[in-house]
Amino acid sequence: MVLKKSSRKYDILILGASGYTGTLTAQHIAAHLPTNLRWAISSTSRSKLESLAAKLKEEYSDRTQPHIEVINVNNTDKLGSVVEQAKVCISAVYYTAAGEQVIRACIESGTDYIDCSVMSSLLYTWTRKFHKQAQDSGVALIHACGDMITPLDLVCWLAVQEIQSRWSLKTGDVVLRMDGFETNMSGGTIRTILPHASLSPKVIKQVQSPSALSPIEHPGEPSPFWGMRRHPQLGLLAATFPTADQDRAIIYRTWGLLEGTEKSYGPNFEYNEYAKAPSVLGGILMILQSYILSFLLSLARIGPIRNYLFSIAPAAGSGPSAKVAESAQVSLEVFAKADPGISGAESTKSVRVSYLYPGGHYPLAGLNMAQAAASLLYSRKLGGNITGGCLTPAILGPDFIERTKSVGVQYTINAVDDD
Repeated sequence: MVLKKSSRKYDILILGASGYTGTLTAQHIAAHLPTNLRWAISSTSRSKLESLAAKLKEEYSDRTQPHIEVINVNNTDKLGSVVEQAKVCISAVYYTAAGEQVIRACIESGTDYIDCSVMSSLLYTWTRKFHKQAQDSGVALIHACGDMITPLDLVCWLAVQEIQSRWSLKTGDVVLRMDGFETNMSGGTIRTILPHASLSPKVIKQVQSPSALSPIEHPGEPSPFWGMRRHPQLGLLAATFPTADQDRAIIYRTWGLLEGTEKSYGPNFEYNEYAKAPSVLGGILMILQSYILSFLLSLARIGPIRNYLFSIAPAAGSGPSAKVAESAQVSLEVFAKADPGISGAESTKSVRVSYLYPGGHYPLAGLNMAQAAASLLYSRKLGGNITGGCLTPAILGPDFIERTKSVGVQYTINAVDDD
């Protein structure tokens, strides 16, 4: 029998709490969520959990301390017995090896769920396996709630809603500029990328196609500009961002989930993503680096090379130092045009939305998962009257955005009307 949420022991459970991102999530919860929160931290190592709990107690002595749950997620009975005691589960486990077990336990227990998995090969499988089950059970599975895709998803949502509220129009062409990319990756991130990179080009193309993750087919094909371009509002751009196709697939899942609802983006919504180029020469160098990176990742398809890369990769649970992790701010901007509809005329109405978080990429991942869990716990207002399923961060809507604002994320919205 599924326990009623009102009677559950924990408000929030963090699985993989002793890992790199899990620890950052626990630290954010301790620093920013209500001090009377009933929560638990879990992993396979009691000593690591006790060390984390001691550190949290020393730094945040005024708050309720987390319970410790030692779980091997492959022990499905023990996993289920702990997950069913929580209202919301944050999963920071090694998703390639243990992601499905956690998702399945949450659906069976009626426990809402958060992760920061962005690999399209995983999400492609999970949405096909679990969306209908979670939807029928009324369980929200919020995927991709990490450091990079969440800002992209949220600024697109904000731009679309601003266009709708200001001019009662849907959205057409959307161009996003990324101002940087995190190169200091954790061991878990690297070990998740390698299996994805080892897939055949045909499979990667399939799982990263625009409609791969969307519940409905997108009517158009993306029309990105390859190479470099100068955008009149966003400046010099280079089509080099390594995760652009993956990001687009997730953005289009949000589009597909909301299409036909009051939060609809519109049938002509089109998203393309670029990196900020410092100069023409700098942009050319970025493009060359992108090709080199793609080639190096493609070598993971060769078994012996893949095994060697795993052997030299940082251990799961490791990551950059706190000083390094906090040094690279997350900055991006989107320029979205209103869709003029059947007139066929060039739209004169547009919106610019910028996003800035000065505290670093990996701390942002912890922030996003913790605040998304708080949104589900205290509000749970999902967009489009959605009740459950495999969802994206933007489905949490304005409540989630306001929560991120309260802990240091800066959003700026400007409307442009040339009429």
